[in-house]
Amino acid sequence: LKHRFTGHPLPLFFSWCPLRAMRLLTDVPPLPDNFTGREGLDASLLATVSLALDVSGLCSVHGEGGMGKTVATCAFLRGEGEASTRLQDLFPEGVAYATVGQTPHVLSLQASLLRAFGSLRPLVDTADGYARLLEVLAGRRCLIVLDDVWEVGHLELFTPLHMRPASWQGVAILFTTRFASLAPEHAGVQQLKLGELTDGEASSLLGMPEGESTLAQLVRLCARSPLALSIVGAMRALDFANKSWNDLSKELSALESKEPNAVKRSICVSARGLSEACRRFYLRLAVFPDDVLLPVPALMTILGSEGAGEFLLELGRRHFIRVEAAFSGSGSERVRLHDLSLEFVKDTASAELPGGEVSLHKELLQSYGASLATPGQWWTGPNDGYFYEGLLYHLRQAGRSAEALALVLEWDWLWARLRHTRDVVGLIADLRSLLPPDGCRSSSPTPAGSGATAVGALRAESPAGQAKAKARAKGKAKPAAAKAAPQAAPKAVASPPAFAVSTEDRTALETALEVLLQSAHVLGEDERQLPFQACGRLLSVDSAMASQMRAGAIAALDTGMYQLRSGKQSLGIAPVSPGSFERVGGPLLRSLSLHKDWVRCLVVNDDSSLLVSGSSDCTVKVWDLANDCRLAWDLAEHAHPVLAVDILQRKLALSCDQDLVILWGLEQGNLVKQIDGFRDKLTTAKFVGSEHLAVASKQMLMFFSHAGAATGKAEQKSNVCSLVLCQPQSHFTWLLACGCEDNGVALWRLKVKKGGAGIESELVQSLVAGVQDVRSLQFTPKGDMLVGGSDDFALYLWTSPPAGGKSKEGPAPTQSSPAVSGLHSDWINAVAISPDGALVASGGLDNVVRLLDVRTRRPVGRLRIVAAVQAMVMTPDMRLIITGSSDIRLWSLPKMRQAHDREQACMQRGAAGKGHTTEVAGLAMSADGQVAASVCSALDADQKSAGLELIAWSCESGAALGKCVVPRPVEEDDRPSCLCVSPMGDMAVVCSDTARLFLLGLLPPKAEPLWVKEAAHEDRIVCCQWLDADTFATGGEDGFIRMWSVKRRECISAVSVHEDGVFCMCFAADNRRVLSGGHFEPPKWTNLESESCLCVLRSGDESTCSSKVGGLSLSADASRAVTCSWDSRLRIWALPSGRLLRTIEHLSDWVTKGFGAVCADCDGGRLGFVVSYAWDQQIHLWDFCDLADTEPERCETPLAVHCKSEKCIWKLATLQCDVPLVRLATPRAWPMPGVQQAASAAVRRSLAFSDEEGGVHFFHVTGAVGG
Repeated sequence: LKHRFTGHPLPLFFSWCPLRAMRLLTDVPPLPDNFTGREGLDASLLATVSLALDVSGLCSVHGEGGMGKTVATCAFLRGEGEASTRLQDLFPEGVAYATVGQTPHVLSLQASLLRAFGSLRPLVDTADGYARLLEVLAGRRCLIVLDDVWEVGHLELFTPLHMRPASWQGVAILFTTRFASLAPEHAGVQQLKLGELTDGEASSLLGMPEGESTLAQLVRLCARSPLALSIVGAMRALDFANKSWNDLSKELSALESKEPNAVKRSICVSARGLSEACRRFYLRLAVFPDDVLLPVPALMTILGSEGAGEFLLELGRRHFIRVEAAFSGSGSERVRLHDLSLEFVKDTASAELPGGEVSLHKELLQSYGASLATPGQWWTGPNDGYFYEGLLYHLRQAGRSAEALALVLEWDWLWARLRHTRDVVGLIADLRSLLPPDGCRSSSPTPAGSGATAVGALRAESPAGQAKAKARAKGKAKPAAAKAAPQAAPKAVASPPAFAVSTEDRTALETALEVLLQSAHVLGEDERQLPFQACGRLLSVDSAMASQMRAGAIAALDTGMYQLRSGKQSLGIAPVSPGSFERVGGPLLRSLSLHKDWVRCLVVNDDSSLLVSGSSDCTVKVWDLANDCRLAWDLAEHAHPVLAVDILQRKLALSCDQDLVILWGLEQGNLVKQIDGFRDKLTTAKFVGSEHLAVASKQMLMFFSHAGAATGKAEQKSNVCSLVLCQPQSHFTWLLACGCEDNGVALWRLKVKKGGAGIESELVQSLVAGVQDVRSLQFTPKGDMLVGGSDDFALYLWTSPPAGGKSKEGPAPTQSSPAVSGLHSDWINAVAISPDGALVASGGLDNVVRLLDVRTRRPVGRLRIVAAVQAMVMTPDMRLIITGSSDIRLWSLPKMRQAHDREQACMQRGAAGKGHTTEVAGLAMSADGQVAASVCSALDADQKSAGLELIAWSCESGAALGKCVVPRPVEEDDRPSCLCVSPMGDMAVVCSDTARLFLLGLLPPKAEPLWVKEAAHEDRIVCCQWLDADTFATGGEDGFIRMWSVKRRECISAVSVHEDGVFCMCFAADNRRVLSGGHFEPPKWTNLESESCLCVLRSGDESTCSSKVGGLSLSADASRAVTCSWDSRLRIWALPSGRLLRTIEHLSDWVTKGFGAVCADCDGGRLGFVVSYAWDQQIHLWDFCDLADTEPERCETPLAVHCKSEKCIWKLATLQCDVPLVRLATPRAWPMPGVQQAASAAVRRSLAFSDEEGGVHFFHVTGAVGG
């Protein structure tokens, strides 16, 4: 059986097959009330989609405007017949639908499709959205429908058009369009042209008997368009008393020459039947942009509520609009306009209304202005589903672009826009729409092409974009009937008046945009974190916009972001010191996260336009750096991790795994040649000129032509780890350097044999690089300098000898320089060198990239990456450093140097958060929360401790108050293990892993100890706490907790608590009872005065991880305890019963590196607000007030809940920083807002965290009573 429209075979179904409806993942427009199905169309659509799934994954439904493409597609998706059952079998994961339109907001559309598949992370730009779609849809079986596509540039932002990804074999893209030739021929699109309606189908839409004499004439005048026929049929039914079928035919015929479009002609005639008020209401819809669903409450505000309900019903009955319920049945109704209906009202409004369409925008702004809670403050407008999303568009269309620009630079607007809409993607698009085309420093390392960037929110287009819209309007005005007479194009929507963005405003826009982009992954989950993120990222930024945003963020934080369930307080946390967040204007430009495993190798071409990456996920990816970092090719032919990649101009790419080498064509993304059959495993490969390539396998170097023919070989003395080539002078001569496993570098000269038949190789010299493997090498372009990175953590540089030593073939870098050590603390996996040889970048397993000034041998830049650096390149234009680890990151080299200069200046003046040279070993705070102290080892060149480095801090500013080093004999290697600060903040006790304790003056820090106690414990001291003005306590691996008198300089109490050592402890306010955690024992609640164990906190899980407690805290009344254990759980306990009340699971995967909690002093000292942290850069805020009132004997079975579960009602927020958090310090008792107990009323609610690189970061708990 074949369909009469298309000739496609119709699928056959068994009668016993159960009927099922398709799973709709997004909003799919409902069918009109007068919907008439077309015979066999569902079967043809199914056949087209099925064929596309087997071929290219792309299929289209095309036809003229008004022919029912959207309705036919929606009917196909919403059907419940046999075709729907078969469709669900093909795509069991469902269908996601998006309307694209002429001027799409691509970023929001990409985000909506991703949300349909559970991916909630906000997008940086459209290139990021494209890459995320490739990633999220990989391996799925689903259908994506893109309705009303006008440009191929829009289509390719959602799907690959050149080559179908191997992981997309179960994904099909169905798009509707008016243009049969929209997609390129090589895309392999399966096309279905929507045929004309039959006379029977047309008469059904008209509501006219088939034998009526005027049927043929009306069908012709309506061009067999379902929409035009529906409008005429509704007109006849509504105006039955005044118009006959013959009258309608005459009126339509009279307009045929004036308005060739059948749909707009039908609307024009039907609109004559509207009342003057209803017609005016209809024409005022011209104020809205294309393809926007309009919430009815917003229409009531904008157009007036008097009679609006009746007008909407009337327009709906005439098929001018459709009123739809919100997706999933919730929310207000929405109005949808067909684009031809919107064209009609825009054309008519421009011709009939005084002031044209611009006057409508002014009226809309006037209506919204009257609804503001505070006159003149747009951020106090109504949250009606349209105001915050559309205001900028209407300001610009009304000629108030300068006001739109000023509005987005107001903190109050940014905060209100995000708070009410919870749409960070839309807010980012708002700012992008006002930036000049080259004005987005945050999103792309190079200016993006027009096709790569989404237009502004709600289509606030640039003049260039409006010019395109005018050109498209000519095509849009085509008549619905293919044979209709030619027509004039309607007037295009007027462009908003062009306005210049000053340098100052551009900088301000970029600042605000960068805050949003850096925080988007957080704001997408919790928009309330904008003040926290903005404050932290702008602390050290000196600009008017930064100051304004920072002030607004602090004001918002002071009121409290998160209200406790009791309703008595609202709380928040404000950053105090810089360094906790990636700074605005910092070096990180982009992150590319499409690889699913380690990125092992990177290479960039000569003009810095293409990047090739290879990964352990067995794929090779090609990125277009000149076009918003868009993924150009996803190449997947390897069966093993990709070990090496190389690129030859923009023509060829090379990739190598342990078994084979593949050459790829970059113009079509095709496999050109595969070379295999090697005896031993391969390690790396490189291009040699434009016709050859070199491959390394153990000790053997092999050379091949691009056709795969062997052209030479050379043998080394040891296995090859790395290869690098350069072409110093001759076009037929190269220098090849091989990094080897025996700490050597072999330097070869390669020549092309006469006739180009092969490669000759000559060993020039063997160089020595340290004592371990040389994993990375890099030449300067001229070959006059070679740099290598070794497993002995050092860099090695070789330069060419003086001029007299050069050979006629060109220089060879054989003159060695002293090794550069101290830059890294682990293997160096990657090196890169600037073309002039002035700068060298290195990266390794220590998660750090260093930039070295070759002349001075001093570091001039540093990057911290969350995972080991596996690969790295520097672009030839010296603008970017690109790193490969768990993802790909693009860094600005100039900003990297600027950041280093700022950091050095901060360290010299003891600025906030800077000062320690190694990881902090101890961190503590005074009782009033004003002074903090931190300590680390002062290491010498051999990494041995030469003393104790102590810094005192101001908690209010985060600035260092003073610093000293307590010298210690190097042979004793005395390393600090913990620290505590006296209540007044004037003294500190530092304990060491050699069981010594040091009493030191703190204000200012003094290098001469006040007291040194040798052998304070029999083993390493692990924890300490200051109890009162004269007393502090220590806990050691000998299992004892000892109490010490400062005045008497002696131990006044020693109690054995844990057999395997005390790991952490927290004293109650009476200083007699203590909660302590052992190394591998459950926590114990002990009375030191009576030396008795009051209870043991047992969770029922006796595993090592549950017993190992990394941090613990007590409520002020000591009736509740909070513990953080190495099984990633936070537990709440009742004391003194030791009963477990609640367990919160899966807080972090990195608890062994840093995990703890602290309780605030709530009303009556009860449990309430709790702050916890983990190494994964997160601060958790908890409200456990209800557990303070729970009687242990009446408590239900302890509930264990996942921290991200809806059942976890205690979590207020998860605040995200950009540094790992290792240690936490707070005042011993710090009050909640409104708590005015004598002991804690004057205490500053300070939090201090240390990271793993010597940084200390300060925060302040903010809030207000009542919320």
